[in-house]
Amino acid sequence: MLEFFRSPAVRLALAFVFATTMATTAVFGLVYLQIRDTNEARNRLILEDEAAKSVNRPIEELRTAFEVRMTHDLRRIDYAALLDANRKVLFGNVDELPEIPLDGKAHYVAASPVPGDHNRLEPAIFVARVRPDGWRLRIAGPDEAGHQRQVERAVSAAGLGEVVSFTGPVEPEMKKAAFLDADLFVLPTYSESFGMVVAEALAHSLPVLTTTAAPWSILRDRDCGWSVDATVDGITEGLRQATGLDAEALRAMGEKGRTLVVEKFSWKSISDLMLSTYEKVLEAGDRREAAPVACLGR
Repeated sequence: MLEFFRSPAVRLALAFVFATTMATTAVFGLVYLQIRDTNEARNRLILEDEAAKSVNRPIEELRTAFEVRMTHDLRRIDYAALLDANRKVLFGNVDELPEIPLDGKAHYVAASPVPGDHNRLEPAIFVARVRPDGWRLRIAGPDEAGHQRQVERAVSAAGLGEVVSFTGPVEPEMKKAAFLDADLFVLPTYSESFGMVVAEALAHSLPVLTTTAAPWSILRDRDCGWSVDATVDGITEGLRQATGLDAEALRAMGEKGRTLVVEKFSWKSISDLMLSTYEKVLEAGDRREAAPVACLGR
């Protein structure tokens, strides 16, 4: 038997088998690595898409989905959480949110601290949004130069089609119902000489958010709204504050707004102001006529 294995032909055959086995193992190893990398990339894309879409779902639906995905779902994940605007965990097991844009998009973080072991870093996906649960945005008014189509595309791209709608022009007989059906009125403007629609909203007991490009700084003074910078950041912060209030606080601000309109913009207030202005003009004229005249001469 020993002589058999010493045979050159047998040795050559064994060497061939060994080399073939090693080559096969190497090929399988390479294929495995490629499949693993492909699966990781595919799973990352799936999770990013899922996270981006989930930000527009109601909180209770998210809570249920989290419980399923973290317990007995076939696509089980180890770490997930929902945090509020103050970065406080509402539910889940992630205790830290990195600095990412509040754009409602999924952001891949290659090295994020693992909950309970901040010395270990793992890749993670985070999404941050501004919209609080339960709010809907209705954009009212006529289209101008096809701009509505651009806005609609932006809404669709952000996955907000279920919470943003376009009502088109609001006829006078429908305006009251539109105001009464709202909780907050927003006028994001670059230029207003007065902004009659702001007064109309206040008259219907609606708190108002507008920009400093409208002459309504009194909204802050009378605590019936917000006057913010005419920038994305300014309006974002104003919306964060406004939508962070409960319904009772918003109603209280709306009542203050109605009081402001009655005091300063009712017909009686305007007529009294006009009468007072004319009286002052007449008084000034009488004083000029009665003023003594000094004549100097030689």
